This record gives sequence, structure tokens and C-alpha cells, in this order.
Amino acid sequence: PTAGGHPVGSRWDRFWFAEASLVRLGAFRALVMLLVVVDLLAYAGTNLADARAVSAGAVAKAWTPIYLFEVLGLEPIGLGAARLVLGAALVAAGLALVGYRARLACLVAGALELHWTGLNYSFGKVHHEKVSLAFALLALPLAPVGARLSVDALLRRVRRARRGLDPRVAPETSPFAGVPLKLVALTVAIGYGFAGWTKLRLRGLDWANGYTLMGILVRYDNDWSAFAVQSVELAVLASVVTLAVQGLFPLVLVAPATRWFFLPAAAGFHLAAWKTMDTGPYVTLWFLLIAYLPLERVPGWFVERARRGPVSAAGAAAAVGAPAALVASVFLRYLPAWTALFLLPLAARFVLPLVHRAPLPLLGAGRAAWTRALLAAADGCGLLAWEGDAPTAARPLRVRTPGGERAGPAAWRAVAVRLPWTAPLAALLPRPRR
Repeated sequence: PTAGGHPVGSRWDRFWFAEASLVRLGAFRALVMLLVVVDLLAYAGTNLADARAVSAGAVAKAWTPIYLFEVLGLEPIGLGAARLVLGAALVAAGLALVGYRARLACLVAGALELHWTGLNYSFGKVHHEKVSLAFALLALPLAPVGARLSVDALLRRVRRARRGLDPRVAPETSPFAGVPLKLVALTVAIGYGFAGWTKLRLRGLDWANGYTLMGILVRYDNDWSAFAVQSVELAVLASVVTLAVQGLFPLVLVAPATRWFFLPAAAGFHLAAWKTMDTGPYVTLWFLLIAYLPLERVPGWFVERARRGPVSAAGAAAAVGAPAALVASVFLRYLPAWTALFLLPLAARFVLPLVHRAPLPLLGAGRAAWTRALLAAADGCGLLAWEGDAPTAARPLRVRTPGGERAGPAAWRAVAVRLPWTAPLAALLPRPRR
């Protein structure tokens, strides 16, 4: 059917299925799964304690199943089952993070994360901070999440090399790549919008009289509460800003330029709420503001500004480093100390650089296929450039690094030295000219 000469729903279809970056989707997948790992461990203590009580037959909490559990007929589980769910969820989330059998891993990790959260909510208070995360977990398996920035993508390169094809060829976009990000962006915008509109609907402008907010701060006090309640004028200002940020947040969907204001404002709102009302970090909500960001452009944006001079480089480093430091500090609150040895380098390798081609350095070179795959990985990381077929005894390897051209053993040393140690910073290096 048509209306006015245009297909009905075409604009709606374009919103969901316009060509979108597979690199952005891959980065989003890794970030979401890193968040899932953190959330699983954050709830582990409470959920395992509840499961231990179930096993002992001494449950002190009332079991009030959430609606999903009612529909599916899910019941409390004992300690053995809880440990199995947690272990399986962590394994699945880890595989999804690195992108091995990415769609299946995302499906399993998402289902187990929702079950893990449901157990906690059915024994305690239901919160609303995971609504967008739930939609993200439901949508990720529907998209080609393993097409880029994944072990799956690297293995596809190896298979291409074995067949004699160029392993550097990789898809850039897909009409389904943007679906999970747009679904999350839409739910986040609806959530913030209705939070602001509901305040106005129920209380009108009286909600911003200052005393309403001061009463909340006194009831749920935290580190900054004493300072915040000293002035009614400050409370009025904070109330007005809260209503404006929440009520107008949906503008980010129709006016992308407003994201420069609303995204930092929303993150700042949660930080302030955490420090004044003891709400907790709400990281499963504001962290998903990444759905609005062009993640695949971050490395190029950083390098471009770093080249402009020390002032611009410092500003770019602060713009990237400050949010990363905030996220890391929140994540490490809920993780064992030893996980920093694993999670932070992993996040740096798979998430922060957002490498545009091969997701993993492939160490060692055997047959020609593996040699080609190794060089494709190095080339994709921006560490060196190579052209033509794989090197042979009659045609030594020649590479161009940021320091100049190298051949033979010196070229292999350049590959060996760069891949293991500089890969986490690969995307921050200038790409060599071909």
C-alpha cells in the first residue's frame, strides 16, 4: 500500500534497517557482554545466599515471582543449580564478549542473565534499571554480531586465506546491524522521557519547588546529601535540571546534535543521584548510552585530534579516558581484584581500540594460509602494511611500519614485536600509508 506516492512504513523501515556499521555492532556486543559479566558477579553474593537458604529449607525471604517467571512457571533454585547457572552465564558471556560463536553465545548469555536477574527480583525489590539491558540481550542474537571485532571474523579470514582468497576482505555494513542499537536507544529515550513527564503529570511544577528533592535526599542520604540540602535554591536548580534532562531527552532520537549535551547530562545525573540518594551506580542503564555513539569512529577521531597538537591531544585523551575511568571504577567495585588483570586488558583490546579489521593478533606462522591470516591481522590493526600474496623463500616479506620499510627477518621481527604488545593501542596509531 502507498500513501502520497510513498510506501507506507518506508520511513519506519529505514529507521530500523538502514545500512549500519558492523564494527559498531561488534564493539557494542563486546561492551554489553562486559557489562553482563559485571552484573552477574554483582548479584552473585545475594543470589547464592538465597539459593543456599533454598537448599537448606530455611528461606527467610518471600518468593514473589516476576511476571516472566509466573508465565514460565519458574521456581527458586538451590545452591548447586545457582552455581551452574552462574558458571554457564559467565562462560557464555565471555565467549560472546570475544565473539566466538557470537550469536549463540549472546543468546545463551542473555537468557541466563535474565534468569539471574529474575531470581534476585523475585526474592527482593524489582528495579527498573535493566529494562534497556533486557532489550539489548533480546536483540543481539537477531543481528550479525560476530561479523566484525570477533574471533568468528578472524576464523573467517583464516578460511579465506586457506582457499587462496584475500583475507583482508571483510564486510563493513549490514541492514540488520543497527537493530539492537536502535532498540536500546529507543527504550532509553522512552525511559528517561516518561520519568520526566510522569513527575510533571503527577506533581506539576511543584515537583521543582526544591523541598520535594530535599525530602528525598534526607530520606536516602549519601556522601553528598548534607551539602545538597543546605540550600533550597540549589535544590530548585537541581530539580529543574532533572526535569529538563529527563523530559527533553527523547530529542536525541530526532536531533542527534543534542547528544553532545544529553548523554553527559544523563550520566552526570546518575552520578549525582548515586552520591546524594544512595541509589547505587545504575550502571546497567547509563552505560547503555553507548548505543547513541558512533563507536567505529572513535579511533579516527582520537588520532585526528592527537595530531593537532598537545592541547588537542590532551582534550581528546580526557574525552575518552574520563568516561573509561568512571566505567572501570564502577565495574571494579563489583569484581574481584584479580579480574583487573584480565578484564581491563581485554576491554582495552576488544573495546577501546575498536580496531576496524582483525579482532585478534594471530601469533606464529606455519603454512601460507596462516601466514596470510597473521599479516591480515597485523594490517587490520594498523601496525604495518603489506601487499600481494604471502611471502615465500623467493619473495621475502616486506612491510611498511610507521618507522619505515623493512624486509626479510627485520620485517618478521617488526611483526613479532608489534602484535603481542602494541595491539591494545593499535587503533590509536596513525595508519601507515599504502
